[in-house]
Amino acid sequence: MGGSDVSPGVSLRLALAGAWHVVRGRSLVQFPRVLGLLEAVGRAAPAAVRFRHGVRLRLGLQAAVVVQMLQEAQPDGKIFDAVDSFFPEGDAAPAAGHAQATPQELAMVAEAQESFRDLVLALLADRGRRAAYLQGPARQEYGEPFLEALEHLFYEYLQRVESALPPPRPAAASKGGVEARPSRTPPL
Repeated sequence: MGGSDVSPGVSLRLALAGAWHVVRGRSLVQFPRVLGLLEAVGRAAPAAVRFRHGVRLRLGLQAAVVVQMLQEAQPDGKIFDAVDSFFPEGDAAPAAGHAQATPQELAMVAEAQESFRDLVLALLADRGRRAAYLQGPARQEYGEPFLEALEHLFYEYLQRVESALPPPRPAAASKGGVEARPSRTPPL
């Protein structure tokens, strides 16, 4: 057997199954890997998922990571790095490359990114405000209902990507060394 016997569709399905396990299991520490997969799928097949759906999922996963970092009281520098990575100042560039994005949608994404960035930076600057936010509004805005909504968005994302993939093909029988034999039905 030379080369890879696994089709790209199978590899993608396996990677998406792993991402589903991460999202469904609420393994927020692994969400950046899911984001990387979403980015790769978006570059390879931008029309597979509507722009708005993909952006809502991406921004939600990013926000969940940053809020978890705040809840865990991770070092401010680490949170700043995450904010700069996920919500770069004045930059909606990750969204701008999508062919289906309208100018209005790009403006909404930029506004959402800027708003979340400003919130997190304000919380980092004021520990009292951060504690109050994490005890009340953060639980309401980014708690279990938010994570359930993200799970649902990701499930819909999986369905859309799956519908864009070619149907799975069984491996050729000769590749595995076993010949397929036609079944014989006994006469009635």
